[in-house]
Amino acid sequence: MRIAHDIHDGLGARVTQISMVSSRAQDNSNFPEQARDEFDRISKMSRELVSALYETVWTVDPENDNLDELGNYLCQIVNQLCDQAQFRCRFYMADLPRDVQVSSQTRHNISMAVQEAVHNVIKHAKATEVTVTIEFTQGLLAITVRDDGCGFNPLNSVAGHGLFNMKQRLSDIGGIFSIESQPGKGSTIHMNVKFKSPGESHENSCCEFLAVVSGIRK
Repeated sequence: MRIAHDIHDGLGARVTQISMVSSRAQDNSNFPEQARDEFDRISKMSRELVSALYETVWTVDPENDNLDELGNYLCQIVNQLCDQAQFRCRFYMADLPRDVQVSSQTRHNISMAVQEAVHNVIKHAKATEVTVTIEFTQGLLAITVRDDGCGFNPLNSVAGHGLFNMKQRLSDIGGIFSIESQPGKGSTIHMNVKFKSPGESHENSCCEFLAVVSGIRK
């Protein structure tokens, strides 16, 4: 927790200052155009670094080791991705319990897999919108990412870096990865994680993680 706070209050604040200073320099008409372009690059890289730092803070902070915080974070990052891309998103999330514990590694892998899925819908699926649904019933966390894009035939598709990375993240937590899609009929991602009840254990049981992924041609 101390490390998380130090990153947030120390490094995060300093990088934010770099972004603000470079942004002001970018608008300074006394600088040549090439210099303003370089300051623009510095400002963008700084904002990306701030975002990466806060993701690290969220991952390592033990106060976030529960399903409720995981759901809130997924909602935040999906909205952020879609807002930056000016992409339409529908988000449905049921109430998630705080007393179901999730390890830091599992939170990280789930959040990165969801980010990868939404990012690839935006970039590759030629969709008009993405719908994300999160539910928790009888110990099962069900995450669905659905798009109305072009789809593809998984049997004829060569797995790229996006597919490999998601498969690896799921494998690291004992998960299962599979693809479901049809040309012209969009794509759907299902992520199912089975958790033990609070009275049993604070670790998720074998992290059954079934992902049905589509629209990725990286």
